[in-house]
Amino acid sequence: MFEKNQINLFQILINDNQLMENSAFAEKIWFPYETCKTTAEEKEFIEHVQTRNEPIILKSASLTKPAQKWNAQFFRSHFDQSTTHDVMWSESKRFMYSKDSVGSGSVKMTLAQFLDQVAVKNGELGNDETMKVGDKFYYFQNELDSRDNAPAIMDDYLAFDWQFLNKVSKNWMCLTRNIMFLNGVVDTITPVHFDEQHNIYSQIRGKKRFYLWPCSQYQNLYPYPLHHKHDRQCQVNLQKPDFHKYPKLKNLAKCHVCDLEPGDILYIPNYWFHEVHTTGVDESDSLNVSMNFWYPHDSSKDVVPDVKNGGQFSAKEYVCITRNIEKMIGQVVANPEDGDVGRFLKMVQAGRYDGSGEDFEMFDKAEITLKKEI
Repeated sequence: MFEKNQINLFQILINDNQLMENSAFAEKIWFPYETCKTTAEEKEFIEHVQTRNEPIILKSASLTKPAQKWNAQFFRSHFDQSTTHDVMWSESKRFMYSKDSVGSGSVKMTLAQFLDQVAVKNGELGNDETMKVGDKFYYFQNELDSRDNAPAIMDDYLAFDWQFLNKVSKNWMCLTRNIMFLNGVVDTITPVHFDEQHNIYSQIRGKKRFYLWPCSQYQNLYPYPLHHKHDRQCQVNLQKPDFHKYPKLKNLAKCHVCDLEPGDILYIPNYWFHEVHTTGVDESDSLNVSMNFWYPHDSSKDVVPDVKNGGQFSAKEYVCITRNIEKMIGQVVANPEDGDVGRFLKMVQAGRYDGSGEDFEMFDKAEITLKKEI
């Protein structure tokens, strides 16, 4: 399926009814893809997660079953309605995660206020001056914490299938956090990004679609630099691909398409690129509810390849090496957020590895600083 020069798959998509029905983006898919591996057996899911670095869906899982009654009325009745949370907003349906991004950001809002915004956006409440939303879209993404410890919530949370999670995460480090996602608008997009931790993603209400790519697609997706405000996010827009600005994007391949329904869970391996589309909300309250469980990778269990005797690092390991180099350089340059890391890297390779390049002015600054310290 992953032919090197295969760019336009429109003819294939015309015959793929499931993809066409579940996502508006389906009409615009231009890259090779395959449907994500799916199972209804917990044992198969657990074995896959423990032995394979690829996504997999478990259908009708028991993990967050107690939370399937968490509708808008439940949130209003049991969640703290006076505490404010950072709620993401966007003028479009694309949510870039940075507080000072153009056309997006965050705002302090109670959960009740967020639910009001959802109701207004879907025509369920009058759009008066106190609830005016204009052209903004909102996305609630927060951890459950001590402010949300009402008995009904804690009872459901403690009734999650933690035994199942313990089996799934046997080879990882301990759970670090889990985020609850609330959204009320179909076709909302979280653009391509990657996370450094393994993710067990549970779909509770509504539907979502994930597009996932392995680490080998790193160069084709053009991630932002580590010190950029959009670190771990990618510069490309898959809905409006700019092949002139990002020429390697045309080589994008090996996509796994994963459609989630209520009760499904998805394993997202760490460092896998993924874009998330809200493809459906619950008809009763216009909500899409999800929750994820993040686990750090246990690198102590990794086997270091013997490169001198034919061994080779994995693509994920090369991505980690790249980020570690950026972190290291960021500690010794003056302005890592303003491009000094990139200029330093250009200085290292320019004229030495490709026969061309430009001067790295920061060398003079470093020398002056060093002399002053001496």
